[in-house]
Amino acid sequence: MTKEEIDISISENSNFQNKIIIGVSGYARSGKNTLSEVIKNYCLSKSIDAKIFSFAFALRLDLNSFCKEKFNISAFTEQTEEKTKIRPLLISYGEVQRRISKGSYWWNKLKPEINNFFKNGGDVAIISDLRFKEYDFDEIDFIRSYPNNLIYCVTRKNEHGEIVPAAHESEVENFPKICKKADVHLTWETVDVNSQELVFNSLPVLNSLSKRISNCLNNDKKES
Repeated sequence: MTKEEIDISISENSNFQNKIIIGVSGYARSGKNTLSEVIKNYCLSKSIDAKIFSFAFALRLDLNSFCKEKFNISAFTEQTEEKTKIRPLLISYGEVQRRISKGSYWWNKLKPEINNFFKNGGDVAIISDLRFKEYDFDEIDFIRSYPNNLIYCVTRKNEHGEIVPAAHESEVENFPKICKKADVHLTWETVDVNSQELVFNSLPVLNSLSKRISNCLNNDKKES
């Protein structure tokens, strides 16, 4: 997309003055989904409508029919063996679309869904897999284009107290760039090696979130 096309595409985002968009970033298996669920459940406990979105879901949706037809495997499969078989295709397809669009393809996929959620009364949109800052206007810039936004970076320590490393070279390149621009940083401990159970201090998450909610949600939903 050209700069003019991007400007036109995101201009609508400025209308959502009383909504919040949140990006969660981290290496694979660092707890991004867990953190997203914590944020969502906190909002719902306050009667604030929240929903989780993901770039990976949009990618799988793009390829689901193809994977079913050619491999008899759903792109949304939860079976480890099937995931392993189609993972190279998912990764390559996602990278090609990003390269062709200079980073805009996947956020353009989520934008209508998020904005429709806001238009229909939703308050907090959570993107659970913020990963890229390669191009001038990338995933993190899309999140920042909304008036009220928060970005969380999460890392996890393994049983030896070492940070769980990146699973892909793209994480090595992009995660530090996102971390520099993040609002809140969290490091979680692995307390059960077998189940990979996580323990973390939710206070920084909930404090930053409650402040932002109380400042920008102009409705009858109040913090208790």
